[in-house]
Amino acid sequence: MRNEIVGSATVRRCAVAAAAPVKSIAAIWTAQLLSILGDCFYALAIMWVALQRSGPVAMGAVAIAESVPFILIGTFEARLLRRRNQHFAMSPS
Repeated sequence: MRNEIVGSATVRRCAVAAAAPVKSIAAIWTAQLLSILGDCFYALAIMWVALQRSGPVAMGAVAIAESVPFILIGTFEARLLRRRNQHFAMSPS
């Protein structure tokens, strides 16, 4: 973190954000979209391999094993965000 004086106020800036400014929000959205698509294709490929090698029961077990962490983390994260300001989850500092 570093502090900058802007007018009469001191503003804290994140060193990472200052080092690599993003010109457009579209770049962030595109990167996030590609990341999510890659994760989905990976999950599909793992389930396909489980189906081919072990059958439908193994594929179902893999699908459940992949979804449980998201369900648990999402539940606790929702409770945490209700207690705190929602801006807290999106701010880098």
